[in-house]
Amino acid sequence: MENFAAFILQKRNRLFGGLLIFTVISLFLSTLVEVNFDMTEYLPEDSSLRAGLAIMEEEFGHLETSGLLHVMFEDLNGEEISDIYAQLSSMSNVAEVAFDIDSEAHVIEGFTLYTLTLEAGLDDDEQIAFVENFNDHFADFTFHLSGDVEGILVLLDMMLIIVPTVIILVLIFFVMCRSWFEPIIFFISIGIAILINTGTNEIFPSISGPSDMIAGVLQVALSMDYAIIFLNRYRREKAMLVAEGIDNVELAMKRTIANSFSTVSGIAFTTILGMIMLVFMSFTIGADIGLVIAKSVFISLICVFGVLPALILRFDKIIEKTSKPVLTLKMGGIGKFSHRARYLVTLLFVILFAVAFRAQRDLVVTYSELQFDPIHQRFDIDNNFFLLYENVDADHIENAIAHLTDHEDVLGVYAYASLFGHRFTDVEMAAALEMDELLISLVYRNYFLETLPTLSLAEFLEFLQELTEVPMLAEMLPLEELEELFMLQAMLQEGMVSGMGGYQPHVDPWAAPAPVYLLDDWGNLILDDWGNPIPATGMLPGIPPGMEEHAELIGLLMNPEMMAMPLSEEELAEILDMDVVMIQQALYLYDTIHGEGMTDEMGLLQFIDYLLDTMVPMPLFAPLFTMDVLTVLEESKSAIEITTGALVSENFSRMVINTTLPLETDETFAFIDELQALLNQDLTGEFYLLGESILPHELSQTFPDENSFIAILTTIAFFIVVTVSFKSMSVAILLAIVIQSSVIISMGATAFLDTDLSFLDVVIVQAILKSRVIDYGILYIANYIEARRTLGIKEAIGAALNHSIDTILTSGLIIVLITFVCGIVFMGIDTAIAQIFFLIAQGCFIGVLLSVFVLPSLIAIFDRFVVRKRKV
Repeated sequence: MENFAAFILQKRNRLFGGLLIFTVISLFLSTLVEVNFDMTEYLPEDSSLRAGLAIMEEEFGHLETSGLLHVMFEDLNGEEISDIYAQLSSMSNVAEVAFDIDSEAHVIEGFTLYTLTLEAGLDDDEQIAFVENFNDHFADFTFHLSGDVEGILVLLDMMLIIVPTVIILVLIFFVMCRSWFEPIIFFISIGIAILINTGTNEIFPSISGPSDMIAGVLQVALSMDYAIIFLNRYRREKAMLVAEGIDNVELAMKRTIANSFSTVSGIAFTTILGMIMLVFMSFTIGADIGLVIAKSVFISLICVFGVLPALILRFDKIIEKTSKPVLTLKMGGIGKFSHRARYLVTLLFVILFAVAFRAQRDLVVTYSELQFDPIHQRFDIDNNFFLLYENVDADHIENAIAHLTDHEDVLGVYAYASLFGHRFTDVEMAAALEMDELLISLVYRNYFLETLPTLSLAEFLEFLQELTEVPMLAEMLPLEELEELFMLQAMLQEGMVSGMGGYQPHVDPWAAPAPVYLLDDWGNLILDDWGNPIPATGMLPGIPPGMEEHAELIGLLMNPEMMAMPLSEEELAEILDMDVVMIQQALYLYDTIHGEGMTDEMGLLQFIDYLLDTMVPMPLFAPLFTMDVLTVLEESKSAIEITTGALVSENFSRMVINTTLPLETDETFAFIDELQALLNQDLTGEFYLLGESILPHELSQTFPDENSFIAILTTIAFFIVVTVSFKSMSVAILLAIVIQSSVIISMGATAFLDTDLSFLDVVIVQAILKSRVIDYGILYIANYIEARRTLGIKEAIGAALNHSIDTILTSGLIIVLITFVCGIVFMGIDTAIAQIFFLIAQGCFIGVLLSVFVLPSLIAIFDRFVVRKRKV
């Protein structure tokens, strides 16, 4: 250690200069650090949610989806509520605003919720710009944002943290430091450490949002006492040399480095060890936070020995000249009380531990930051689940859809099978599309009917006459041709043309033409001298002018047998001289109107495709498909194809399940378990459940056991450190009891406050609290053992407290006050982070109380195990 101290002393200026250069480099590197707020990035490798997200990304890519933004305003009056709704509806890039002033889902107890759907396809930069414009536009109102839109996270103004932190440190240093100049040295050292730690975060691919927000504050709170211990040690070494008549500041610094290194590095090592234990969490957010904070403590340790020696020696005279009175706490009275009431204190401690242990069992641990979102706390916002399943199960998913549709907490199920995979009969399709049932049935006949009905000429003409009475169908018919036909038929029925039917011997219209004979003005045959009818060689006097070309048809119309003969569509087309397609469509219509109902089914996209590809190009249907109708069909097809692309990929399909379930409750977790069991039963391929509630559900399955494992592992690690340091298992056991008790009492106190804790709160606070308490315990026990060399138990307790209280109180005040004030600051920024700070402040305060008031009494009782070889 002497060689190490000599090296540091000799190279102090170079070390300080090198760290300053590295600080400048770190300032640049800090701008490159990527901060990640997506908690799913930290899911374990075997996580079903993580695998599902990866497959969805691979199968569906980045789809142009619509961002959903929830906006909650506070304290609006009736006029403002309506006015803001109008403003939101008219904002650019807003596709829809969901709001109902009469619904408690939107207005309740002074809070008003609007749900904005942004236009599809906005990229991250456009969404961020929208949120920035939104914030500027409504700057005069108090509102909160939540949703899946980029930019809604409030960027932390570092001055909100720096200013109160500096003020707190100045106040503490003003009371505890022995020189007015000492705080400047401390600020330089910790400032360099923070900047270097921030820049070196670039060594990680990214750091989490919580790590970025709390690392700097915790670095100050956890490592500021290293500098205090180092400077206090320098003052003691310097005073000892002066007492020996030696005025050599460099020698004092050399001894300071040598004698303080084990203490400072030991305290730092326990903190680093506690944070590194978080790497054993399968949810790697623990490793992210643990490594960032452990690195910050290690860098602070380097700065203590790389910055302070150069600064202290450089400004030694200024420190002496700016010396001031310092608050000196006399702990002798507390020491005597701790000895006298040691059994009572221990009994009260055991009772407190038992009560806290029982209370902390009722503590609710949450696994989602949205539990702390003010919007979700006041309004029941729809909770969507996403099911990703293999396409081989496309025919097996119907049972799950039916089950979910009937579930009381499910608002809707949206999947290809339920939206477009469902097949409709013609009646169902007409009802679904709100279109004319006759027209839809005609389309179905075109698609499915294989054999057209055969009608006689009389039946067909009667049906054509019936169709002319329907305006929509009349547009499809060649009315001019039919008018002549119907007029001829009417004339025959009125007797204007008569007598021919009984004299036509031929019944086959495709045989030789029947002879035509002359008629007189009354329709009677004109006979020759032998009584035979005279063949007509010119205009038939019995046929009205203009009807001569229909002479053959007239012959058929006047022939009852021919009129009753069943004819095919080709025969009807030839007889009536009409387009065969028109005849076919008329027969389709006849079957639609007079035939039996169809049971054949079509899918929606199949139906639209057939309309556009087959029916629309037919000139016969042109009158029915106007430009407006065609536009609607094209847009519908495009929308269906986009939606289908979002629901069905090459290998997987996905389903959206819209529910009213809370984000994270036992009821929600039971629904997930029930759904997984149902899918395991019905589906043959792989499937994955995604959604905001799935992450909490997965964590709830693994975190309790992992947390217990990490707690045991940390305790064992600290036990080994203490055993090696003191060469005593008894001391290690005693400290382990105090450490674990501080955690349990802190958790129990939180349970009494009826406050839910995030799992991150539990992880971070336990690691930090254990590190702090063991540091205080090591410091106090080391001083006690040293005091017991010359003093009795009662006197040693007071002496150890006197030597430890400055460090414990200064360190405790720093971490408690800074984290508490930062918690207040974060209440308006991120409630989840604020909760972490509050719990750290509470836990460390309890740790200080246990170290000062309980640990001395325990040591007094177990003195024989703490000090094996007593001098007195």
